[in-house]
Amino acid sequence: MPITISVNSTFNSTNCRKLFLTEAGTRDQSFGIQHGYDLAIASDVLGNLEQARQQLEELIRVNDTAELHSLLGVIEEKSKNYLASAAQFEKAAHMDPSENNIFEWGTELLLHQTFEPAIEVFKAGLARYPQSSQMQIGFGVAQYGLGNFDAGAQAFFKPRT
Repeated sequence: MPITISVNSTFNSTNCRKLFLTEAGTRDQSFGIQHGYDLAIASDVLGNLEQARQQLEELIRVNDTAELHSLLGVIEEKSKNYLASAAQFEKAAHMDPSENNIFEWGTELLLHQTFEPAIEVFKAGLARYPQSSQMQIGFGVAQYGLGNFDAGAQAFFKPRT
């Protein structure tokens, strides 16, 4: 069932939130979760990071998923809450150790020059995804960051099969 908005409505993040929450309350739980996720993304796009954080925390209480923790990691990074961001990416990677989730966690560690933990994350990622070029590059960058230039170069030029 499509949601209609009057052309004369004032569109702002508060009205958007009320609309989604009202509509979500009339549907099943999965509908509400999807709209909550969409609302968190809309809040992020509108620059309301606190509202996005609150929305994601509410959703996590109802449906704790790696995808929600990953998005919360992005919001925390944008909010300059770097430790919280890394913790959310780590949680996502433990809940769903997909190549993307592990890579996001490792990349977050690289971004803040925490090279030793990043090496460990990328090592674990390579053990799980040995053909992953992005894990290999992340591992190489972390090695370079620590001044291990030979190990970094080997990681960059390791042949793929």
